[in-house]
Amino acid sequence: AVNVTVSPLAGSGDPGSANGTGTTASFNQPVGLAIDAAGNIYVADLGNNLIRKINSHGVVTTLAGSGAQGAANGIGTAASFFEPSGIAVDAAGNVYVADYGNNMIRKINSTGVVTTLAGSGAIGAANGTGTAASFYVPSGVAADTAGNLYVADFGNNLIRKIKSNGLVTTLAGGVGTATAAYFNNPAGVALDAADNVYVADFGNNRIERINSHGVVTSLVTFFYYPSGITVGVAGNIYIADPTNNLIWQINSTGALTKLAGSGNPGAAN
Repeated sequence: AVNVTVSPLAGSGDPGSANGTGTTASFNQPVGLAIDAAGNIYVADLGNNLIRKINSHGVVTTLAGSGAQGAANGIGTAASFFEPSGIAVDAAGNVYVADYGNNMIRKINSTGVVTTLAGSGAIGAANGTGTAASFYVPSGVAADTAGNLYVADFGNNLIRKIKSNGLVTTLAGGVGTATAAYFNNPAGVALDAADNVYVADFGNNRIERINSHGVVTSLVTFFYYPSGITVGVAGNIYIADPTNNLIWQINSTGALTKLAGSGNPGAAN
């Protein structure tokens, strides 16, 4: 058994976009989370079209986004997003956003400047550099230790890789690829310390691993539309199982346990 305590970090529980401390702040469909080395948490606030930041004291601010749907680049609130979904942060403090509605991957540097790292904005599965590449509602994003990004390309049923120079390739999925793996709306990606890629394969109800050689294996098939995934410092994998209203843990031996949640909808601590 795993003993955990669940308590509110931030959010009133009602839809809104208020900044503030702890439960005085509000969100609207926060779907992606990432944490940096200093303990700051970054939130993809999908319903508000915003990227929010929660510092180590629980103070919530708006990092980037005007709140209006758009694809504008710029500094902080001068930029715009369209249903940002996945979020990641690298060792240098750059924040990356899977901008779901814009079919783009966006970058927010340490000074708050928002740029488009990859994606033309049009629906497609083209590989190439920067805006010459295309995505189809990218849902999840993760960064490795070398500065490469991995994208759960939800609508294309692919896992894509973006090198630090913006070159987009297909890592796994699709007919005729080297791995010959089949994904069904992959929603989330995460990496461990050895840069193995883990995929929350939403439509297939399973968790998959892509090793450094591109070999895909299924770890667990037990979920109901798993969406979020992350790997802890000890190598434990954590999965958000939204339809079952549960958080699961897979430990380093592959054992699956329920970490939190009764299985019923609610907000009880």
